[in-house]
Amino acid sequence: MDLQKTGQLIRRRREARGITQKALAEALHVTDKAVSKWERCLSCPDVALLEPLAGQLGISVAELLQGELLQGELLQGEPLQGEPLQASAMPEKQNEPLRKMGSPDDSAGRCTEHFAGPRHCTPHALQRLAFCTCLLLFSAAGCICILCDLAVFGTLTWSRYPIAALIFTGVVLSPLLHRGAKGIRSCLILLSLAIVPFLFALAAFLQRPPLFLPIGLRMAAVGLAFFWSVYWVLHLLARRRMLALALCTLLAAFVCVAVDLILSRLIQTPFLDGWDLFTIAVFLCAAAFFLWLDQKTRMPHRYAESTGKTR
Repeated sequence: MDLQKTGQLIRRRREARGITQKALAEALHVTDKAVSKWERCLSCPDVALLEPLAGQLGISVAELLQGELLQGELLQGEPLQGEPLQASAMPEKQNEPLRKMGSPDDSAGRCTEHFAGPRHCTPHALQRLAFCTCLLLFSAAGCICILCDLAVFGTLTWSRYPIAALIFTGVVLSPLLHRGAKGIRSCLILLSLAIVPFLFALAAFLQRPPLFLPIGLRMAAVGLAFFWSVYWVLHLLARRRMLALALCTLLAAFVCVAVDLILSRLIQTPFLDGWDLFTIAVFLCAAAFFLWLDQKTRMPHRYAESTGKTR
């Protein structure tokens, strides 16, 4: 990829289609600064953005990588000035030049193959590697626990508890290892369904200690509420990460208060001692800092909207 040619082509096609840098950035879920860097030839688009970027510009991926149009600068079907962008995938026919390029003498084909490879192959390979690595580590940890227990006591005693915890953790995290970030919701669903049976099974192993289930069930409820709240905050505020982090740190402060309240009522511990107050103060300061960052990053956008100035 020639940064100079590609940057100039992005700028020409964007202006020809009447698209502002801000509108193109929103359609691709990036910042307008990133689009500006592409057009100033300071950086190149990420591999995952090649197809959607080419689709928004009305060109093929091969033309984007070459930095020039294969059939001249004038293309049919240009949108009018200010027409909203469609956040859709690149048309199927624009992939045809990409499929036809595979000969050793075709430099554009080699470049396209180089950029397309990591997107389609590497993430799956990394997920398989992570899954196998975690499976080996969990198996090794379980075997070590069993061997140590047998060597000392001659039978399985304490090793049942870490083995049960390892199996529970592996089952809950399996969607994350298989699907990456897309499996987070499945992990939370499995955790919500399995945590109560796991606590009852663990209590049976421990011969039902008096306060194990009352404390465990309440802590599980607080933990699940926190995890689900964080998930939905990050999902709904994906474009305002600083605000999402501020809300998550505030939720963490509430969790500290809830946990301390539960323990103080069940085992008569002091409610909000010095260490608890310090932890809550740290979370509140972090939330205030993230809110300040959010407002600072939002000021240019609000100014541009109020003055009607766009790039």
